[in-house]
Amino acid sequence: MSYNMIFKLMVRDLSVYRLSFLLISFLMLAVGMVTIFINTNTVGMFTSSGSSISTVVMAAYMSELKTRSTWIHTASLPITKKAMVTARFLTSVLICALNLLLWFLAFNLLSGSATPAIGAEVILFTWVQVLFQLALYFFVFYRFNMIVVMGVYLLPTVLWAVFSPKATPMSDLVIGNFQVFLIWILVSLGLFIASYFSAISYLKKKDL
Repeated sequence: MSYNMIFKLMVRDLSVYRLSFLLISFLMLAVGMVTIFINTNTVGMFTSSGSSISTVVMAAYMSELKTRSTWIHTASLPITKKAMVTARFLTSVLICALNLLLWFLAFNLLSGSATPAIGAEVILFTWVQVLFQLALYFFVFYRFNMIVVMGVYLLPTVLWAVFSPKATPMSDLVIGNFQVFLIWILVSLGLFIASYFSAISYLKKKDL
């Protein structure tokens, strides 16, 4: 697998979806900041932004599900399926990382001195949440239609709302508890890696 090939695929992806990435990023940021600052628990609301940040990637790539085609814009490149998956995952991580940085800067810019600061543990929790959502997304993205993909995306939020004690934010139970936090990180990383290899395995069996 050529690193040059992966880089070219990432550049092609960023070029093709640049408008979608930009528009969805600023839309989710605007909605997210309003949602955060109309609540008293601003930091707690920020920790739930992982779902919104991952939505930038998910929504941009949804167009591929309409035609059941994958990366038509890469057809002119000498590519392998492993490189395709690797580039798509790296592009997704890059876009989400930039969005998390944008959310962090916007939060600090809009918050007053009375608003609690966002610590490293909050950023880490939010980033791990992003990886968790991306993992679920890529487990089903190549295999099913848009309805299934959206259902899997919404499932964690719905289940947590149903089973969480008194609708407590997940971050309140994870941050500050080292063992639980570590488990949350390992589970999310494990799912993300598993989704990567699952996507490669699936696409190797498909004629694209």
